[in-house]
Parts: sequence; structure tokens; C-alpha cells
Amino acid sequence: MSKEAVYARLEQVYDGFQFAVEAKETLYNPWSILSFLKNPGDGFQNYWYQSGGVSSLVANYLKVRDDFDFIRYTDREIAVDREQLADRYEISTIPREILLWQAGYFSLRTRPNGGLRLVPPNGEVESSLLRLYLVANNLKPNAPRELIENLVAPIDGKDLPAIVQTFNAVLNACVSVHAAIFRDERSVRDILFAALYLFAPLQLFKERESVRGYSDLELVTRQTHMVIEFKRTRPSCEKEKKPRNAAQSLAEAIAQIESRHYGEVPFSVQNLFRVAMVISTEEKRILPEFCREV
Repeated sequence: MSKEAVYARLEQVYDGFQFAVEAKETLYNPWSILSFLKNPGDGFQNYWYQSGGVSSLVANYLKVRDDFDFIRYTDREIAVDREQLADRYEISTIPREILLWQAGYFSLRTRPNGGLRLVPPNGEVESSLLRLYLVANNLKPNAPRELIENLVAPIDGKDLPAIVQTFNAVLNACVSVHAAIFRDERSVRDILFAALYLFAPLQLFKERESVRGYSDLELVTRQTHMVIEFKRTRPSCEKEKKPRNAAQSLAEAIAQIESRHYGEVPFSVQNLFRVAMVISTEEKRILPEFCREV
């Protein structure tokens, strides 16, 4: 990696902490930066997690309160007011977002109008938040690191079967047989995002905003800009939504990529590689035969 790329990745993974409402700048995690500088050859490790980032107290609390919405807490900022931050709470009444803020999973963001928001400060903590979610739901916070670290070559070579194989290996390692995670394509995406974030030598973005909407997942190497849109099958037993088979899911993903022009960044130096992927709710995996370059 170039020096500039290393700096950018350090900021993405370890920066972003704000503790005071009036603060003008964010802070890096000093423990993580020092640990990285001590062993840079180990890559951008999750030192926050290794030093106690997943609290058993918080995890057990979330197991009792079985409505922990990981998607809400990572995809959107959460509005709070000063009184909420200053109040004293009992463990039985504390709002989840305030508990997670006190435990270090959230950091402050101040808006020009004076409004306050809570948001995961960086990739390191966001990855730890996912691990907390997995632990709280009796899932397995594991990932096949060797496969992930070698993902750049398949992306640059547009080797879609190899990419899908890696993604399924990650899901197989992290998700238990009883998990309901495959009932939401964003949950599957977030597991992949967190696993790739600290191990894969590339840039990652999820819910990346453009003028027409938000892409699911983007992986950027020096040569290639890969954009992925996920759609999942919906069996007939899900009464709240219309059933959708794999072919229909693939067609919807392709149409969304094309209509919203995902990845069409002006003056980009990378080759654009756009892919539609179908997640099978029944088989609990990404279906290789229903993944297409767009």
C-alpha cells in the first residue's frame, strides 16, 4: 500500500471518536494506533475488540432484550439530546443506544444546527458492534481470514465464482443453523462487511450514497471498483411480503443497479465491476448460479 492509502485506512478504521459536544475534531484510538505501529505487518487488526470491546455485561443485557437492531445502529445516525446523555439510568430502563454509547460503541456527532447524533466512530468499533450482535444472538464471530486476505486477485480478475465462494465461507463460519439472519439481506451484507473490513486489503463501503439511492456493498482495489446489490428469495411462508424466487430476485437486483447507475463515478481510475447477487433464505447461502455481472 502507498503511504497515502495507509493513512486513509488508519483514519477509516481507528479515527472518529468525539466525547465533548463542543469538540471540533475527532480522535484516533491511541491503543489501536500504537498497536498497529508496533506490528504493521499484521495489518489493520481489531485491537478495540481484543482489549475487551465485547462486554459480557452488555451482551447478556441484549440477550434478555431480544430486539437489538444491528441494522439501525450501523446504517443510520441516532438522534439524542443533551438531557438523555446527562440522565442517570437503572439497567432496567436505560435506552439501548445510551448503553452502547456509555460502553464505547457509539461516539458523538454534532450538527451545525446544534443537534446531537450517535454513530459508531469507525470500522474497528463497527466490526466489534457486529460481533456483539452475533454474541447476543448466539452466532459465531468467526471468519476464514486466509480466504479474505486473498480476495483482491479474484476481484481484479472478475472471478465471480471465487468471490461467491469466499462470501459463502464467511457466512458459513459466522452464522449458526438456527439463525434468522437470512430473513434480511442487509444483515447478510453487514456480516460480510465486518468480516472483510479488517482482513481484506481493500476499501469497503456499505449503503454508499449516490444521487439515486444507496448501494449495498462496494469493494475497491487499486484496479477495480466492485459494486454489489443483494436481493434475497422470499418463500411463501413469509406472509408480510409477496413471495419472490431466485430468478425474480436476480432480475430486481439487476434492474436496481442499472436504473440507479451504481458505481458510475466520474473520472474513476478503477475498472467498474457491478454484480447482482441472490441470497437464498431457504438454503442460507448466496446462490452462485444466480449471481451475474451487470
